[in-house]
Amino acid sequence: MIILNHYYWLLLVLCLCLYRIISLSERLVLIVTCLAIVLMSLLCFYELHKSTVTTVNQQSEVNGKAYTVLPDQVTIKANLINAQATDCQTGERVSLVYFPQSEREAQKICQCSNTMKWMISGDERPIEPATNFNQFDSQRYYHQFHIYNQVRCKQLQIEIEQEANFFKNATFYVLACITILNLSPTHLPVIVSS
Repeated sequence: MIILNHYYWLLLVLCLCLYRIISLSERLVLIVTCLAIVLMSLLCFYELHKSTVTTVNQQSEVNGKAYTVLPDQVTIKANLINAQATDCQTGERVSLVYFPQSEREAQKICQCSNTMKWMISGDERPIEPATNFNQFDSQRYYHQFHIYNQVRCKQLQIEIEQEANFFKNATFYVLACITILNLSPTHLPVIVSS
């Protein structure tokens, strides 16, 4: 057991700073410090409350729920696909776990470079904490990304969202301007060259 880990050192440094501020005997500095402490405490309690509210208490069924998945948030290890996603309705961040039916399906997901919309049926559950000493704590890891729940996918349908192409949009706007100005396409070279 580690007696003096980094939390205790931080607490010790904060106590020394607080002692130094109190010993200054300056009223304005003391008031500002007390306000900062109260605001930071409220922020910490809010974050703690937020994590307990968004964490599901037990396993629940998910049917046809849509999640937005960015391509750089997808990892594949052996026969397991893990993705960090955002619920399209609530904006809640979750971890998605999916076991693909084939190697081809895994490669298709891995090689996608556009934003994907995953329609999922499966089970939603809280992320499990570490159960053994010195075991990787995935719950603590995901909490830093504000991810409190995990969805294990039984059925998955993927829609690949087409990225807006700058040149297609530019062509659209040029054609819209030509239409608005009532220019014929024969006037276009004259406008471009001048």
